[in-house]
Amino acid sequence: MRTKLLLVLPILAIIILSAYALNIGSIELTLEEMCQVVFSTSTENRQIEIVRLMRVPPIFVGIISGAMFAMSGVLLQAVMKNPLADPSIIGISGGASFGAMLATSLFPGVLIMEPLLALVFGLLGGCLLLFADVISRSIIYPVEIPLDVIMALIGAPFFLYMIKKGGTC
Repeated sequence: MRTKLLLVLPILAIIILSAYALNIGSIELTLEEMCQVVFSTSTENRQIEIVRLMRVPPIFVGIISGAMFAMSGVLLQAVMKNPLADPSIIGISGGASFGAMLATSLFPGVLIMEPLLALVFGLLGGCLLLFADVISRSIIYPVEIPLDVIMALIGAPFFLYMIKKGGTC
């Protein structure tokens, strides 16, 4: 019973918060109109079409990116065997911070350079740690690196870039 409750409550919260997010803005929708936004393909009502094009994609991106962040966090905690693990352990946060600081210092007027260099240096920070790990394991004690670590190093900066790109376009 408790397991079912732990599965149903987050899903119910996502549905309620998505319905609330659909209704935030200058166009207020009734429950029937919200169902039309989600389930209907009709383009007769212009307000519903505007809501479908302007509000639904950010809701889905938020749900999917939140799920990906949760999954990458769980994988990182499982691989590191540390319930308090975060991206700073594998060098992504430090590299991204250095890249953002470098972009702000070298290109103060170019706004696109900060997220771009943060992405590049976040990737470099994670790859540097991965490279050091491969070298140390192959020289000292040859053990395979789990695929989860490699996927986290590739996936986390990519999703951060996509979220940043989605927020500015």
